[in-house]
Amino acid sequence: MPENFELPLWYNGKKIMLPAEFQPWGYTHRITVYVEDFPFVFELDEEKNYRTIVLEQDRKKAEKIDQQLLQAIAETLQKLFS
Repeated sequence: MPENFELPLWYNGKKIMLPAEFQPWGYTHRITVYVEDFPFVFELDEEKNYRTIVLEQDRKKAEKIDQQLLQAIAETLQKLFS
């Protein structure tokens, strides 16, 4: 069952809170983080680092989001959940 929470994140010298959802996924989990009302799904890769999953039809919209922000989200998730 998914659990909703607020992800605290330091970005560009400011603390921001992003809506997120923790989802059990088989033997692991996924975390959906909403940036500008767009859902980014983060999951662990083979090396236990978070990566972003974007569906092909959503790629153009996702490319408008600052890639450094997505990296900051992945790093924050790594610190919180590993």
